[in-house]
Amino acid sequence: MALSRVSTSGTLAQTLMQVRVGQSSFQDVQYQVSTGFRYRELKDYGDDAKRVVDLTQSISAREAYNRAIDIVALTTESYDVLLERFADLTKDLIKATDPTRTEDVTWSEDTLVVVENMMLELQNGLNTKIGDRYIFAGANYSTEPVRDIRNMELYGVNDLGRGDTLETANGIPIIQYNDAAPLPAAAAPANQQSYMNAGPAPGSAVAAVAPDPFLWEKYRSTIDDGQTLDYGITATEGAFQQLVDGLMRLKSATQTGLTEQQRVDFVNEAALLAENALTGLRQMQSTNGVNISEFQDTQARHDSFINISANSLAGLTQIDTEEAAVVLSALSTQIQASYAAIARRENLSLINFLS
Repeated sequence: MALSRVSTSGTLAQTLMQVRVGQSSFQDVQYQVSTGFRYRELKDYGDDAKRVVDLTQSISAREAYNRAIDIVALTTESYDVLLERFADLTKDLIKATDPTRTEDVTWSEDTLVVVENMMLELQNGLNTKIGDRYIFAGANYSTEPVRDIRNMELYGVNDLGRGDTLETANGIPIIQYNDAAPLPAAAAPANQQSYMNAGPAPGSAVAAVAPDPFLWEKYRSTIDDGQTLDYGITATEGAFQQLVDGLMRLKSATQTGLTEQQRVDFVNEAALLAENALTGLRQMQSTNGVNISEFQDTQARHDSFINISANSLAGLTQIDTEEAAVVLSALSTQIQASYAAIARRENLSLINFLS
């Protein structure tokens, strides 16, 4: 009788244990079916836990690089479009510098309208803003870099033939005009101005201007482990300085009081500056194109790495939900059977239990 009681109690305990194990397994498989993941916690992956962490971090890092590239790519692609516009504008300037047309009665009036439209287009392009950044402003990206070029004062005849009017080093581009040299008899006070808002306004007396490194500092982005790329273009670039100077000299040719030779000289200087500016713009386009290709190639490498790593991570962490659903169904049947067995034993009479 004692043996029978122990046997019945032991069977009941064993069945209860099977139910608990089944319930635990059921919950685990239910989690797998609902999420597609193998385990809830990292520790459950055992020896594979470190690899899961490494793959997850590597994927996150590459995704962060891709997001950074997406942001800077918007700027470099804008540069690509704007540089082509500037090149077209420069070619229009070259067309406008035909010295054989200067004797036309309406040349000055017509050319003034054309050149001021060009100045406005250049100014608007160099003041392009994407989001909260003026993309040609260097590190001073929150400040509009270029003032209204149309309001700049014109060159005088003493400025003809003077090729040192621009500062192309890492400082504020300065245009010096109305220089008295080399004609003391027609002395006029030398003045300076800049097309940059950070530089001297038209009519300022010549004075030392401290370099502003932020005006020419280029944007930089880290696009991969240990790989940093300078990709910015600033309004201080030499090609832009020459383009502004060319526009200024063509506009100066439209002023009254010039001899025909002086007018032609201004036009010829404008043509030469425009040719140099176009060469510089093409070089910038080439450099920007290389940057665009580098961003695209780097992003493609990141995408490939992410895909390979994601597949490896999926092999470690993910489960076939269809197979898990079959297991879940089997476990459900097993648990129901165990509950039924317990119910039958609980319904035994005391006499049957003791017999």
